[in-house]
Amino acid sequence: MPVGAEARSDTHFDRGQVMTAEGQRQKLSRLYVRTAAPHIQITEASLLHDTVGLWCARFGIGDRSPERDRLERLARMVWAWLIEHADSDGDGVIGGPEFVGAYGKPGFIENIAVPVTLASTGMADPSDDRRLSMHDWVRLYAAGNQGHVFDAICIFRAGASRSGDIEVLTRDGVIQGVSEFYEG
Repeated sequence: MPVGAEARSDTHFDRGQVMTAEGQRQKLSRLYVRTAAPHIQITEASLLHDTVGLWCARFGIGDRSPERDRLERLARMVWAWLIEHADSDGDGVIGGPEFVGAYGKPGFIENIAVPVTLASTGMADPSDDRRLSMHDWVRLYAAGNQGHVFDAICIFRAGASRSGDIEVLTRDGVIQGVSEFYEG
C-alpha cells in the first residue's frame, strides 16, 4: 500500500469510482430496458400485493397495522400518478417501457421515487435511529425487490455522509441520493 494510503473496506468508493459506476449503471439500465422492461406489467393490484405485500411480509409488518395502511395509501398515490403520467396507451397497465419512460417526466422524483424510497427506508432501519449503513440499505433493496442492488449502491454513495468511522444514509441523504440517481 502506498505511503499515506488508508485501508478501505470493499464497500467504500471514492467520487472517481462513483463516476465509473454511473457509466456502468447506464449500461445496465439500457440492458434492463431491452431485456426485462418489456416483460413488466404493473397493475394497481400488483403494486399493492407484490410491492406492499412483499415489504410487509419481509419486514414483519402486520396486515391491519397503521404502517401497512400508510404503505397502501402511498401505493395508491403512486398508482394514480403512474396512470395519469405514464399509461401512454390507456390500457390501465403500466408496461416496463412506460415505467422507464416515467423516470424523465416532471414530478417523478418528488412524487414517486423519493416518497417510495423514504417509506421503505423506515422498514430497513434496525436501530430506528434514522441512519442506514450500506449493509442495511442493500438489504432493503434485496428484500424489497426494488431494483438492481447496483442501483442501491449508486444511490447510497450519492447521499451518504460520515458518522464516526462508517458512512450512513439519513433521510436527507436518501432524498439527495435518489434525486441524483434519477436526474443522472
